[in-house]
Amino acid sequence: MLRNLSSALYVAIAALLLFNLGYQYTSTLQTIPNGSEHRMMIDVGETQAVLNTWGTLHATGYPHYVITGNLLTALLRILSVDGVTAAALVSLIWAVLALIVLSLLVIDLTGQLWWGVFIVAVFGLTRFVWVHAVVAEIYSFGLLIQVILFWLAVTPRNISHRISWLALLGGIGVAHHRGIAFMAIGLIVAAWPYLWPQLREKPTRLLWWLFLGVLGFLPYVYLPLRADARWAYGELDTLRGVWIQFRGEEANWLMHWPHSSQELWENTLAFWRVLVNELSVIGIIIGAIGLTWGILQRQTRRTALMFSLVAALSAAFSCILYYDILATLVLNVTIALLFGIVFVMQSILTHLPTRLELLGVGIVAALCAGLLVMHNASFVEGLVTDPTGLETIELAELAPADSTLMLAWGPRYFAVGVAQDVQGRLQHIDRVDHRGDFRAILASGRQLVTAEYTFYAQPVSWWQDKLKSPVYLQSIAPRLVEIRTTPTLIDPPALPSDDGAVVVQQNWGVDCSFDDEIVLWVEWVALEKPTKDMSVMVHLLDEKDRILANADVNAPVYGWRPLTTWLAGEQVLDHYLVPRLQEGKSIRLGLYEYIPPQTFLKYNVLNIPITCP
Repeated sequence: MLRNLSSALYVAIAALLLFNLGYQYTSTLQTIPNGSEHRMMIDVGETQAVLNTWGTLHATGYPHYVITGNLLTALLRILSVDGVTAAALVSLIWAVLALIVLSLLVIDLTGQLWWGVFIVAVFGLTRFVWVHAVVAEIYSFGLLIQVILFWLAVTPRNISHRISWLALLGGIGVAHHRGIAFMAIGLIVAAWPYLWPQLREKPTRLLWWLFLGVLGFLPYVYLPLRADARWAYGELDTLRGVWIQFRGEEANWLMHWPHSSQELWENTLAFWRVLVNELSVIGIIIGAIGLTWGILQRQTRRTALMFSLVAALSAAFSCILYYDILATLVLNVTIALLFGIVFVMQSILTHLPTRLELLGVGIVAALCAGLLVMHNASFVEGLVTDPTGLETIELAELAPADSTLMLAWGPRYFAVGVAQDVQGRLQHIDRVDHRGDFRAILASGRQLVTAEYTFYAQPVSWWQDKLKSPVYLQSIAPRLVEIRTTPTLIDPPALPSDDGAVVVQQNWGVDCSFDDEIVLWVEWVALEKPTKDMSVMVHLLDEKDRILANADVNAPVYGWRPLTTWLAGEQVLDHYLVPRLQEGKSIRLGLYEYIPPQTFLKYNVLNIPITCP
């Protein structure tokens, strides 16, 4: 009776653990164009677009993932799944398959089903696995290859042509992500009992295995075949361009010997912090002890040695030679440490009666899963719901028809690309990144616009260098700036001006078409060339002229057009935004200068009534 009760309780715990994993994945699956600039998300928007357009990804191209991902995305879209969600579902499919194979490996090694549930419930909720299971990225596909390789190397099952399968899949894995190469020595050691007898019997088999490994790189022919795709990264129409992609040359600067002991220490600490986020300090220590213990035990020696070698080489490369975080290497180390934890727990619990061992595994798994959810859930939720992508798309909606919008290559640019090429939106504009030919765009007669925040990374001097010309900025729409190489000059009108101010408001108005904001538009005009800079005063006032909100800036056009850069007779369109409040009755607009210590001189002050319904 007690044994049946314990078994029923474990089954309930196991079902709850698997349900929890499924719930966490489905509730955090990314269904919007990515906007997060977190290092784990930086390429997600690009991947969302590529998987819907048969394009190519950044170096090293990842053709295996792109080809299979496009096929799956197309199938999901036939089933009425939208393109953005479909791209994330591709990752989820690979992640689920990887967890199934990983659980099969644990069951094969331990002979117990409950250890398979343990590894899925815990590993599936570690940060790198969870994130890459719910966003459009390459790493869950790589994870599937990694765990199949581990399984092929050490499973006691009778696998026909085991070494040939390892060679073929290993070549595919390294072709997909070069980090999988750090598994090679560990896999060879683990598979040595199968490999050496065949090699000794027929040494020429080595050539066959090498051929199978090289065969895994064959899908790279996809890159030049898609050189003209809208999402084709790099110069794939040349052999040199394909070679640069294949080698991943643009990341070479991240790989070097440490320049100092301090740099080595800081890089090691960065990798350590990532592992702590995955498994905690206690988990890392227990995992390391478990791997050592596993090597000392004859029945687990080969498996523990494989995982130890893979983890050691992955960690050494990450700490000593590579100055960024490679998810593939993090996953290598995490898997190895988790198996170390399994070795420790199994050696302790195996001395208990079966029903207590079973219950103990379930309780520990539930505790670990609960802690991981507490640690990671809000983090993952924040990444997949980051509104920056949607906000960028809304901003692009305001761009003038037939204009070209420049956004630097990155998540914001990707979001606009997804809106255009996947969702069919923003068809009224073209897009270009920071490498575009801006002179040709302007020569064609198109307006060149960008977001106001662009100038923090690409300042006015950058634009002047790219265009080989002075530039004259004006706000073409709320938070959008037009890049012009010729100013808008008019005959200076006879407008009143306060003493000392030569820039005045020629026309102005209030736009009430936005739900949460009121837009004040202004046409400034310079009566003569300004000799001093002034700030702009924009105050939302109530009926008693009390200030409700302040939108002051240090210069017109979001601070990027100081008055001293204006020409005599130059006209500049500008926009200012204040919150839409029921109490707001007017907007005070004017120029002012600050004279230390506490003097403010105001010029051309207007009170503009708000007539919004």
